Amino acid sequence: TVSRAYVDPSNFDGIYQFAAAAYGIDWRILKAVHYVETGCSGSTAKRNPSGATGPMQFIPSTWRHYGVDGNGDGVVDITNVSDAIYAAAHYLAASGGSMNGYKTALWSYNPSSSYFYKVMNVAKSIGF
Repeated sequence: TVSRAYVDPSNFDGIYQFAAAAYGIDWRILKAVHYVETGCSGSTAKRNPSGATGPMQFIPSTWRHYGVDGNGDGVVDITNVSDAIYAAAHYLAASGGSMNGYKTALWSYNPSSSYFYKVMNVAKSIGF
C-alpha cells in the first residue's frame, strides 16, 4: 500500500516525503530530480525532444512500467504531479537508489555525469 496525504498544491515537499518513504529513498533526491527536470513545475505541458513528458519527464515506455497512482484517484497519469513524483520514487528505488547511494539510480534516470552532479548539488543545497 502506498501512503498518501493531502498536501498544499503549491508546495510539493509533502508529496516528495510520502513518496520517498513509500519506496525507501531520500525525499531530497526526488525534489532535486524534479528541480533539474522541470524546475519543480506542476505543469503537464512539459515535453522534451526525446519524448519525455510531464512534471518528472518520463518517457512513455518507462512510465508504463513504473507509473504509480500517487494521488489515489484510480488513474495512473504521467501528467499528474503526484503520480509522477511517486513514479520517480518507484523508478529510482527499482534502479538501485537507497539511503546508501544514488549514482546507479540517477544514471538510469538520465545517463549523464553532468545530470548526476546537477541532481546531487541541488539535493545538497536542500540538506541532503
